[in-house]
Amino acid sequence: MPEYIPDTDEVSRLLFEPFMRPAGRDDLHWDNIFQFPSDQGACESVVWRAKAPAMVDVHAIGCDKQGSDRKSGRTKSTYFGSITAKVAEIRALRSKGGISITVSHCPDEFEAHAHLAFSDGAKKNDKSELKVLLRAKFGPLSGHTCP
Repeated sequence: MPEYIPDTDEVSRLLFEPFMRPAGRDDLHWDNIFQFPSDQGACESVVWRAKAPAMVDVHAIGCDKQGSDRKSGRTKSTYFGSITAKVAEIRALRSKGGISITVSHCPDEFEAHAHLAFSDGAKKNDKSELKVLLRAKFGPLSGHTCP
């Protein structure tokens, strides 16, 4: 059963090349970090740090996902690290239209799995605004190369 994620906790976003960073570059392709694809329920996956407290735990999840992606034919999907934010700061974001972002534990894929989603009633302009605001709440890259 999903647990409530307290505001005091943190979540980390796993990052993959070439979708989130152009190949051969060190800078991130921030426009692609948070897309909220409608074919995936308009949510984004993150790692709940209470369930994966050390960065080594987060990187292990990223490496597992890379392995899974490659087995399913996405041979270029390469995990290269993560960025982290406080849950309270994510939940405090508001678009000009009053829309916010929810943070929910969704352990269906793995125990530390959580979702970011828009609150009810989000329109295209709310979503665009919140994607930019959301990125600003996440800290610097904790880089990683899988073995």
